Amino acid sequence: MTIHSHDIHQQLTAYLQPNLASYLDLLRQMVSINSYTANAAGVNAVGDLTAAAFADLGFTVEKVPSANPAYGCHLVLTRPARSSPADAPQIGLVSHLDTVFPPEEEAANDFSWRREGDRCYGPGTVDCKGGTAGIYMTLAALQAVAPQAYDAVTWVVLVDASEERDAFDFQDLCLRRLAGNTLACLIYEGGFTENGAYTAVVARKGMAVYHVTVEGRGAHAGSAHEEGANAIVQLADTIGRIAALTDYGHELTFNVGRVAGGTVTNRVPHRPRPGSRCAPSRPTSLNMASSRCWPWPASRRCAAPTAALPAGCASTSSSRPHPGRATRPPSASWPCGSRPAPPWARRWRPRSGAA
Repeated sequence: MTIHSHDIHQQLTAYLQPNLASYLDLLRQMVSINSYTANAAGVNAVGDLTAAAFADLGFTVEKVPSANPAYGCHLVLTRPARSSPADAPQIGLVSHLDTVFPPEEEAANDFSWRREGDRCYGPGTVDCKGGTAGIYMTLAALQAVAPQAYDAVTWVVLVDASEERDAFDFQDLCLRRLAGNTLACLIYEGGFTENGAYTAVVARKGMAVYHVTVEGRGAHAGSAHEEGANAIVQLADTIGRIAALTDYGHELTFNVGRVAGGTVTNRVPHRPRPGSRCAPSRPTSLNMASSRCWPWPASRRCAAPTAALPAGCASTSSSRPHPGRATRPPSASWPCGSRPAPPWARRWRPRSGAA
């Protein structure tokens, strides 16, 4: 069956436009459910809504528990080709259920569904509940406008329950389910607008998560202040140096996203702990970032200049690279270790005279 691109574009537009209100209502229902990654009940509720919508297009649903029991279930929605499904080409379509905002943050900032003109707002409207709605719209339109083409393909929709977190199991699920006669795997995560044109995300940065612990000396903040070594003060200096490792020229960013430390205000704190995320665009950038943080053994990194983290206090750091988020082919591997890489740690000793 031959489909001319100009004709199909017009036909799809003619089908989608009158049905836009119903698609936006589906998106509204998704956005109205908080699906913060750690809110497993909310993630699963969005999954149930998604499964019910795709059932109308002939899809069967399989719920696959996340490797982390604190997260919701991944979805695998399948519609086999109508003739010779074993030999038919297969196309994968990927989205995710979870978002980054906890329920409390959504409520405090009134992050909720709203429409203003030709725009709509709310958690997940683009990333990535809007992507799921986009998949639904695409398949519904193909089924109506080009039923022969629609029936000739086995469609597999894979929806991640924990995309916003450090998890490996969904990528493995995709590789298993899309093995064999798969023509393409399309990811429906919206990108930025460029010159008035909408873009899709076609690659992702890698990720390494670092946890840094700074050791000081506890003391009473009033009667024995001079005997203490305030680890939070040392950490403040360390945080600035971590942030300074960002290198836009090498598409390498560091973000200190979480800090915890201290107990009460009348005590000199001895152990705060920040969590930071490094987002490299290439494996070589990750190696460069790691070597700047601390000198790994040569077997685990490429040669690069070393700028060690400040050693004002004894501190322990660990990191785990996230190769599943790398811009790399599935068969590639990180130069700094195999997947999944175990955490590793390095301990610094205090300088002479340091607290």
